[in-house]
Amino acid sequence: MNTNIEDEHASFTVPEVRQVQQTETTRANHYTERKVTRVGEPVNGNDDIITAGEWGNFDKNEKRFTKMPTPFTLNCFRDLLRVGAWLGCDDIFLQESSEIYMKLGNQTYKVTDFELSSEDINNVISQTTNTSIVAGVREGRSVAFAFSVPWFNKQNVESRVRFRGNGTKTIGKFGSSDGMTFSIRRLGEYPPSMDDLKVPQGIRDCAFPLLGIVWVTGETGSGKTNLIGSLMRHESTLPTGKVITTYEHPVEFDLRQIPNRVSLIGQTDLNDALGTFADACKDAMRRNSDIILVGETRDKASAKGVINLAQTGHRVYTTLHAGTTDGALSRIINMFEADEQTAIRDALIDTTQAIITQRLITTKDGKRIPIQSWLKFTPSLKKELYQSNAETFLKVINKLYLENGHTMAQDILEKRDYFTEETFDFLWGVYGDGRQL
Repeated sequence: MNTNIEDEHASFTVPEVRQVQQTETTRANHYTERKVTRVGEPVNGNDDIITAGEWGNFDKNEKRFTKMPTPFTLNCFRDLLRVGAWLGCDDIFLQESSEIYMKLGNQTYKVTDFELSSEDINNVISQTTNTSIVAGVREGRSVAFAFSVPWFNKQNVESRVRFRGNGTKTIGKFGSSDGMTFSIRRLGEYPPSMDDLKVPQGIRDCAFPLLGIVWVTGETGSGKTNLIGSLMRHESTLPTGKVITTYEHPVEFDLRQIPNRVSLIGQTDLNDALGTFADACKDAMRRNSDIILVGETRDKASAKGVINLAQTGHRVYTTLHAGTTDGALSRIINMFEADEQTAIRDALIDTTQAIITQRLITTKDGKRIPIQSWLKFTPSLKKELYQSNAETFLKVINKLYLENGHTMAQDILEKRDYFTEETFDFLWGVYGDGRQL
């Protein structure tokens, strides 16, 4: 009997025993040993010590592996990721001339005693991604990527666990120039539901317009991907199927794995195709899509593309690095030259249907919850904005946000009991809108 195993680069058939002879010149030579290691089983009935594949065991009390495998091969790397996924860790950190660190909850632990070399990291990252990720990092770029590895999950079912990685050039040991750091985070197989995230009704009411732009804003790591993913999951399971097209850098969730999906979904990873979000917007015009996700609006060209897509009758979701709901549009306008800003301001007022902002905050019990704000662009709100000018626009939208939106201050007050007094005081100092406590 043959079993089809699909990695992130190729699909091929191998014997059931998951072993196949290959030469070093084979494209997927890092799969020479075709076994999927089982990790996480208690050792001698002790739940605090679990099996860890090439790493021997993992002591959950000491937060350490009991065996240090050398050399640091791809199989070692994959078993490290499998154990991390089993433990529910937030991040795994690989840094040249450094031990391996793992973030569990709010604490980061050194889980090995040996240091990785630049060559160790280069080998496993290059083989995992089969791209020039490391070369890009060495050139000084911050490089994002996503990949998956096969594993046996906690239900003892063989599947694939997906990860997001980011590589950054850093100062090496003793000030050398070959330093690099990779942070790797587990992703879900598919996005959580709106109910999983407890998405408030106010966001649900403004996040599904017939057409136009829904901006999801916030800092890096604020949960924007999860939130938009939950919106895509909702849309893809409605009985009236749609064509959903996404352009991401990298693709984090495999939306085709969403349970009970009805819609046709096509996802493009800009690491592998097209190259930029501006190019993605041009491509999207040719694909008869109902809903388009442009992973990030980061510059003038991508902003123009997003607006053009909305003006041609599409519903567009995109993210923006902006800290406040009322300041988001001003940030986009300021991407343009002064002589373009009036036209862009009018186009934004015309196409924007909602702005949603969120930030993840640590709670008293060490978990994280979002604080959120949103503003729905109703016809009356748009009319008032049209009557503003360059000098008054920011003041008018701030007034409309306070009068018609759900503000961060409101959300912080509603969630006050989740935070320590110190955290609440900090948040109120940042987002408080002048009301009395």
